[in-house]
Amino acid sequence: TYIQAVENLEMMALRYGCDLILLPEMCMEHPAQCQNEGELTLENVALLMLSRLAKQCRVYIVLGSVEERADCNTVYDTCVVFNREGDIVFRYRKQTTNWTNKVQGTEPGFFDTEFGLVGVLLGHEADEEARWDLLLERQVSMVVNPSRVGAQLDPVLLRARPDLQAAAWHQSFRHIERVVE
Repeated sequence: TYIQAVENLEMMALRYGCDLILLPEMCMEHPAQCQNEGELTLENVALLMLSRLAKQCRVYIVLGSVEERADCNTVYDTCVVFNREGDIVFRYRKQTTNWTNKVQGTEPGFFDTEFGLVGVLLGHEADEEARWDLLLERQVSMVVNPSRVGAQLDPVLLRARPDLQAAAWHQSFRHIERVVE
């Protein structure tokens, strides 16, 4: 449940004293209690719970992405960022999507913290050189990429051999290093 998940996040944040919690893409569905599904406001029960968590633990929370409905025909994959006060301070609409029912965002993703400017890429956007050029131009302090597990990995095999996931991540990081160089 959302309540158990938020309680676990709270426990971990307090135990380890983290500054930022990064959740993966599509990690949350809009709960049944939400009257206006797809609106990214604190009227959404799940977003309200994460807002309270951010404020209580004094952490930034980057919610990988959720479906945002801007109107009847416009749906985005949108990353939501909460600051340490629990305010929604940034929404990043994914610029690269393969879904025919979703619209691509048009603005690069950046938000300010006391540590400096943070860049946001979602999923496979990290493989696109042009996206990195914009981030490097702005001299970001950190880039977050809250992506889901690669679809090419079989979940049963992954449970038996978690080292394969690490190998896939390392291969992806090497590709990103080449792009950034």
